[in-house]
Amino acid sequence: MSHIHKTILIILVVGLSIAMPGCRSNMDEISKNPNRSEVINPNNLLTYLCLYTFSPDYFGLNRQLDSYFIDWRFGGSHLNWLRRNFNGEYRFLTVSNSMKSEAERLNQPEYLSLARFFDAHWIFTLTRLYGDVPYSEANRINQGITQPKYDEQEEIIVKVLEELATANDELSKLGDKTIAGDIIFGGDLKKWRKMINSYRLKVLINLSQQQQLKGTSIASRFADIVNNPTENPIMEHLEDSPIRDESNNPNNYYLYLDNNFISGYRITQFTAEYMKDRNDYRLTKFAQPTILAENGNLDPNNLQNYAGTNPWPNKENNVNYQYEDSKKISRVNNRYHREPIGPPTMIFGYPEQEFILAEAALRGWINGDVAQHYKNGILASFKYFGLENRGSAFIQQPKVQLAGSDSEKLGQIITQKFLNFFMQGGYEPYFELRRTGYPDFAAYVTPDISTLYNNGQLPLRYLYPLGELTDNKANVTTAISRLPGGDQIFSKMWLLRGSDNLRNPQPFPYQ
Repeated sequence: MSHIHKTILIILVVGLSIAMPGCRSNMDEISKNPNRSEVINPNNLLTYLCLYTFSPDYFGLNRQLDSYFIDWRFGGSHLNWLRRNFNGEYRFLTVSNSMKSEAERLNQPEYLSLARFFDAHWIFTLTRLYGDVPYSEANRINQGITQPKYDEQEEIIVKVLEELATANDELSKLGDKTIAGDIIFGGDLKKWRKMINSYRLKVLINLSQQQQLKGTSIASRFADIVNNPTENPIMEHLEDSPIRDESNNPNNYYLYLDNNFISGYRITQFTAEYMKDRNDYRLTKFAQPTILAENGNLDPNNLQNYAGTNPWPNKENNVNYQYEDSKKISRVNNRYHREPIGPPTMIFGYPEQEFILAEAALRGWINGDVAQHYKNGILASFKYFGLENRGSAFIQQPKVQLAGSDSEKLGQIITQKFLNFFMQGGYEPYFELRRTGYPDFAAYVTPDISTLYNNGQLPLRYLYPLGELTDNKANVTTAISRLPGGDQIFSKMWLLRGSDNLRNPQPFPYQ
């Protein structure tokens, strides 16, 4: 049995033992198995956290539809955000806490440092989805806290950055030590350290609509990391990225044989046309040629043989029916749904880091070559998608070169970051659209709100879970009182309340 199989089995057994209270009688003593461990080794918990943190499985396919990479063949009906449960994210925090406890018991400090990263990642994701959420008192039921307070978002982000910085410092003291249970970096803690520091930059760039974080300049915080590579090493090339290799997955790829990819899902018009306009051969990795082209055995390397569905068609005159009838429409590439071992996944990695550095240099946060970081990100993305030989020619094209106003340059950087998230970014493409107003979808698809919810307005957050409103009413009510507009999908959380002169002045969906 593989290590991953064993890990999943152990997690399931422990989960069931926790979920089933059983009888509190002498029978408990009689039925105890002296050969069964009462604890979980932290290396098994690390494997579990890696499996779900670095894969697209947890957030699922809907994030790709919401971000307009793909769509149903007839398009429309997006932006219907209401309430969402956040128990799943807190489950990962619970597992991370268990890994800390076991690491302390066994005196294995390397697991404590990685637990800091997992805590930071999952709470940072949560706070960007809701705003204020429980953090300092979360998962403290063993201390009698059943109704945790909601920490303010700014305080959460300060703590996230502190945890990541502490993890970096701790890992720096471990030398060449390796760690067991690591299916991402093969136990290489130096790569974990680089990734964690790069993630600190990711957190900070997400605050671009604010100037300060608890009285400290966000730009200076960013520069302090970049300008001290000895103390804060970051990723240097694609191979430093946390890439999940699906060949290690004991189960079939999560979309394997999903027939919706044959009968329902299509690549979008924006994805197809934007990439065709720039001779971007990553399109051949994202999509199949049109159904008509495939039936005619036409050249899959001719980008004119690709076309997408309109994600927001006119309700009375839906052009997607014509595309389907003529078969001039592209499905998602077969590698995402017809192979039991799917493609590798890079939720966060070196390409994104380089786009972050390009944006930071554009904003004047750091001294750096905006164009070079931008090109580094593109070339790494091409390499990741198996098209390293195409990258150099691609970046030489006039339409790919950074040009125009600083806002337009930001649009180019964010759009390349967006494309790199194809079929693997979770909520990140949405977070970028909400933060910057890019990609500029309207440049390739005429805005039409007749088939969209909310009159084409982009939701800014999820409503708090109903269970919190009934079981933790006092604390969630306090959090709601801090939201301008209350618990609504268009209420602005703290990180969205500032301004940004580089933001797309006319974004669509409307913001």
